[in-house]
Order: sequence, then structure tokens, then C-alpha cells
Amino acid sequence: SDLNTGDIVFRRGRGFISEALMNFSQHEKKYSHAGIVSVEGGRVYVFHAIGGEENKSNKLRKDLLESYCSPSDNFSFGVYRFPLSESQTREINLMVNHYFASGLEFDTDFDLKTEDKMYCTEFVARVLKHALQTFAISPSYSVNGFPYISCDDIYLQPACRNIFSFDYTILNLK
Repeated sequence: SDLNTGDIVFRRGRGFISEALMNFSQHEKKYSHAGIVSVEGGRVYVFHAIGGEENKSNKLRKDLLESYCSPSDNFSFGVYRFPLSESQTREINLMVNHYFASGLEFDTDFDLKTEDKMYCTEFVARVLKHALQTFAISPSYSVNGFPYISCDDIYLQPACRNIFSFDYTILNLK
């Protein structure tokens, strides 16, 4: 009930790919995946770009928060928030729904030069940049010569604050 449209939910998945992606972060290796919250009719959804075995269609997903943060698939998660005006929140909501309706595909090449496909943190960064207009996230890492926006490039921004974090490992959940 304390989540807002535009909040960013980061998670650390249980798989090998998640561990590899988490290591792309240069300052704090805490999360491997990111999505944007949309509160609709009292329900909390997370829009996120994911590919591979978890999403065979490779299209942008819209999952309930409970599913996105499920302890069976994740070690931990955290919710972060940028200070957003009402108009910025509306713009984020319009953008994520537009990308979802258009079938935005996951960018398996992790190429920031293209906008027709996006990976998770690229999706979050582009939506924030569009909504905030004067804001841009700079990548701090390169993969095979391509600049890569990692999770910590987003949540370590000075304007971003942690709202809630939870680590399932303290409960020994599998």
C-alpha cells in the first residue's frame, strides 16, 4: 500500500544469469534485475524487460509484485523511489503501458544505441529520462565494448532513496 507508480523494484534472482548480471554493477553488487511499478486499481504490477528461459516471448512483462518478488525465484528485493511530480508519474505510467502494448522486446545484444529493444535497466533508465527530462543515467560498465547500465547505476543516484528492502535468505526460504 506504500508503493507508488514510478517506484523501481530491484531483485536478486536465484539463477546463474542473475549472478552474472549482478556482477556488472561496479559499486554495489546487490541486485541483478529491475522493473517499474504501476499501481492499477489497488493492485501493484511491475513492468520489466526480461528474456531467456524466464520469458520465452522476450516481450516486456507485466507481473504482479508478489510474483516478481517471489522467494522461490529470488534471494532478495528492494524498492527505490525518485522524487516525482504528478505529471512525471503520469508520464511514466503512459510510457510503460505504451511499451507493453507495443510488445517491446528484450535486447539480447545489450545495445544502448538502439531503442526498439531494451534490457531491464535500460528500460528503467529510458523511462526515467523521458519522464524527468533533465535526468540521465550514465553507464559505469562495458560488456564487449558496449556501455551497460547496471542496477547500481540507477539506485545509487543521489535523488534515489530506498523505501524497503528484504532478504529472503534470513528466513532460509528456498
